[in-house]
Amino acid sequence: MQVPDVTGQARAAAESAITGAGLTVGTVTQQWSDAVSTGNVISTDPVGGTQVHPGSAVNLVVSTGPCQVTVPDVTGLSQAVAKRAITSAGLTVGTVTQQCSDAVWAGSVISQSPVGGTQVNPGSAVNLVVSTGLCQVTVPDVTGQSQAAAARP
Repeated sequence: MQVPDVTGQARAAAESAITGAGLTVGTVTQQWSDAVSTGNVISTDPVGGTQVHPGSAVNLVVSTGPCQVTVPDVTGLSQAVAKRAITSAGLTVGTVTQQCSDAVWAGSVISQSPVGGTQVNPGSAVNLVVSTGLCQVTVPDVTGQSQAAAARP
């Protein structure tokens, strides 16, 4: 019996072709693939065209789609530590903007986009908003005004 070449086929069609050829479906494993669509067969063992005994098992490797990485949650971390975490995950640091915050220390990440836990393609950019520290308020000059006038908004 010859193992049918089912690479690139949908898993169900591949399994049907294997059993239709008098063989059995062996172990099915999954693997990331940028080249093979989700749910389609990347490879078989033994490979298509190989002569085997009737009823032999054919193992399949099925695509889970393009390789994805998880964006680390870097909120609250210093900008330097956040950048290391992002690049260590195989991602790049995108736009870094600054904003005052009464809740986050100066130099630490207030927010990020995409948020931590999101699945993205390797090399994707993670944008950061970094705290400049406490928000400043302008104190009006009330010199020479009465207490009542100075207290009005």
